[in-house]
Amino acid sequence: MNHRRRIFILVLLSVLVLTGAQASRLQMRQSATGTVALQSATTPEYLWYEAENMRGISADARHEPVLNPSWMQHPAAKKPGWGINGPGVSAEWSQGGESEWNSVNASADETRGTMSQEIEVPRAGEYKLWVRYADWANKTESFTVKISQSGRDVFSHEFGTKDVIDPHDEIKMYWQWAFAWDGATATLAKGPARVSIEIQEAAQASRQIDCFVLTNDGAYVPQGRQKPEFAASRYLRDFAKARPALAPLIDQPAMTSLPQSWNPSKVAGRDFVMPWNISKEFWSLYDKPADQRPLYPFHAEPINEFVKTYS
Repeated sequence: MNHRRRIFILVLLSVLVLTGAQASRLQMRQSATGTVALQSATTPEYLWYEAENMRGISADARHEPVLNPSWMQHPAAKKPGWGINGPGVSAEWSQGGESEWNSVNASADETRGTMSQEIEVPRAGEYKLWVRYADWANKTESFTVKISQSGRDVFSHEFGTKDVIDPHDEIKMYWQWAFAWDGATATLAKGPARVSIEIQEAAQASRQIDCFVLTNDGAYVPQGRQKPEFAASRYLRDFAKARPALAPLIDQPAMTSLPQSWNPSKVAGRDFVMPWNISKEFWSLYDKPADQRPLYPFHAEPINEFVKTYS
């Protein structure tokens, strides 16, 4: 009887120790409000990548990325493979613009092209891959996204085979296309992976891709160019609420005025100005009297009407 009692007491103590250790781990994960937050198990992952930063974009003789603006409708013979599209013009601006600064584009008659991105899948499980691209009205802009791990494809999905946005959408009716988000699910293992965006056949419209996001948040649906709340943003927001007083690493008196040596040098008695995106016609008007030309650099279409109105 004593032997059985000793065994029971040892088992009970073991359970209490394990429970206490688990409670300590939970307390260490308490949030600022005092509620338990099992971040390692419940916080979603969001992996956001820009298409213009992927490897495999075509380059010219100077090893610079090939420019292939979608609105110019270049044939593949002139602009092969994937090229840089952007920053976009009126069609993109009226839709909030591209994520970050650029997008990529491949001609409608292009049949071969691959660009890729190396990623690290943080946790094993089911993910959803979302892609933001130009969805043309009543046309195909087909491309395939593949994910490979350990040397084999674990995901493959063809996008752009049908309209994602209603062809009667106002933006689509005006520009003939609209930015769309479309997605597909993938089961991934933890560890390295490669995301490839491939062209395998010609399409009826150019393939313009802005970005993609991989997430295990099943409720997340991307909107426009807005990114999900990343961990760093959440940390900085929480830090800003408390804003604890931090001692400076080097204690120095506060500066009340800037040293004269910090002031930038003048150019012809004025602050330096970098003219950018100026019509070449402006310089041909530069030597004319002020009443016959615009006084300041400009870029406009049509040029003649602009000069006539605003000179």
